[in-house]
Amino acid sequence: MSFPVIPGLTRNPEAIVITGSRIKCGMTFVIICSKIDSLFRGNDSLWTRCHFVGDPKKTTAIVLLMLGLIVGNFRPLGAAEPETPPFAHAPQVTLSVVRVLDGDFAYISDADLAAMLATARRMYADKFGVDHVRFIDAGRLSIESFFERFLDKKSEAYRRRDARRFHVGEANDFSRHKQTIMAFLKKWSLDELQGFFPAEERARYASYEDVHAGIVEQMTEKVAEIATLQVGGKPLLRPEKAEYRSFLNWLAALELQDRYDVVLTNGFILYDDMSQPSPHSIFSTCKVGGVSAKSPKRPALDGRVIMGSTFGMDTDIPFFKETAGATPRDRRNDVTGAYVIAHELGHAIFKLPDHYNHGPECLMNNAKNQSYEEGYALLVAHPGPCAKCAVWLSARDAFWDGEYFFSRQEWKAAIDAYTKALKQTPQNVDGHYGEYVARVAYRMSRAYAALGDWPLALKGVETALRFYQWDPAYAEWKKDVEAHLKGASAPPPAAQPSAASSAP
Repeated sequence: MSFPVIPGLTRNPEAIVITGSRIKCGMTFVIICSKIDSLFRGNDSLWTRCHFVGDPKKTTAIVLLMLGLIVGNFRPLGAAEPETPPFAHAPQVTLSVVRVLDGDFAYISDADLAAMLATARRMYADKFGVDHVRFIDAGRLSIESFFERFLDKKSEAYRRRDARRFHVGEANDFSRHKQTIMAFLKKWSLDELQGFFPAEERARYASYEDVHAGIVEQMTEKVAEIATLQVGGKPLLRPEKAEYRSFLNWLAALELQDRYDVVLTNGFILYDDMSQPSPHSIFSTCKVGGVSAKSPKRPALDGRVIMGSTFGMDTDIPFFKETAGATPRDRRNDVTGAYVIAHELGHAIFKLPDHYNHGPECLMNNAKNQSYEEGYALLVAHPGPCAKCAVWLSARDAFWDGEYFFSRQEWKAAIDAYTKALKQTPQNVDGHYGEYVARVAYRMSRAYAALGDWPLALKGVETALRFYQWDPAYAEWKKDVEAHLKGASAPPPAAQPSAASSAP
């Protein structure tokens, strides 16, 4: 065994090596101190086994320094645990990527995909401070095959969305959805929403009512214009292709599919959702560049899937074209990887919403009249995380801490981490806020049950049901908790929650 040379001591295979590890128990510390004391007594003491080299006072000083290191690393009983480093328990995320290709538009090759994913990973790590995402190429499908396999028009997922569809070429009654639209817009403060518009336009959108009126006007006018556009000499929204170019159809198919975590298409997708009109889509060209969507059968992103389109970078249709002239292929791939894929991962993994008033370094920011390419250039010119996004990142980090401790059956630590996550999570998150809160409250309920605190277990599951009643696992667990409180038995508390549920 090789030992380092310590001034005043020779290399001695019998030497005692003392590390700087923490001593977590006070009694253990006392015992170790007594053992150390005994080492300095008698003929076989540490002193006799150490060979002095030079000044004996130097050797004494070194030994005292070693003892000081032990004392310096000692943490008294009851002292707080040291802070966990950021993202120490972030899960490794491996994502299955499929290309869904529309024959009317520019192809996405294997080399294109590799370049996009490499840029997505770099940009994600730069903006969020953690490199834990990996991709697996799951091949290609025609857009016809994808929809034939995954879109079921008899499903609840389809019917739920069809009820809020903007019908091309028809009169659409937005008043039926006004309450839902206003609730959606109020996820952002009015100042945040106004940050999307150029300064000269903000007076026009001085209230939520003004923004709502603008959405109705813009969506109606722009969809009417899109209906007149052609690709390859044929209508862009011709009947045999319209099904594949509907955002609501995509959302239904993504919810029903069970194979992929990232879906990358080259196709055009019309924003036809009247009830949740994202300003950066409606006030732009009423197309979809990407989305983080519900996909309960896919666990890698906690029941989410991301979809991105290269159409905006490739099209020659003047209405949609973002830049003058052709975009070089490598530039197109970099922009798509960063501004579409990494952006959507920010939604799905960190629960980040779209932002409208963050700085040029923010991957989640959107501004009217700013192209993807211009946005990408700003991200490159301003590296590093966005300070305004820190609260979402911190909340998600706390949730991952909770998941880690829960998996190790460290129930108290899990409850503390989950509580921190709930306190920090803003109400404006990607997906359904109530569904997310319910999931965390349910996990806390199971942890309380494991600790034997059944009243708090009941409170936790009641909170879950109050925020989100559509997961059957919550109602079943509530029955079990109530039965236990009445003296009956309950199943093991560490059981996992249901991953599948239907959002309203």
